[in-house]
Amino acid sequence: MREQWNAWRMSSLGLEIGLSIALGAWIGHFLEQKFAFEPWGLLSGTLLGVAAAGRSLYRATRRVLNEPASPSTPDDASHSSKDADEAEP
Repeated sequence: MREQWNAWRMSSLGLEIGLSIALGAWIGHFLEQKFAFEPWGLLSGTLLGVAAAGRSLYRATRRVLNEPASPSTPDDASHSSKDADEAEP
């Protein structure tokens, strides 16, 4: 169940990255229209969106790397602990 939840979380990462960049560009374009800073509104909004997307990617990567590896079956866990206890000299 946990592996399935991680898969859903990772699959939504692409959507999160795309929406972050698109929302930043849209806000930049809106500010450009409202305050007339022609190329700078869209450019700065897009760069902020890319930074937000990078932060999301960084956080997701940290979450995956910090999770402990879980054995797929309880039998695997018992075999691995027995092997460690019964190491041959």
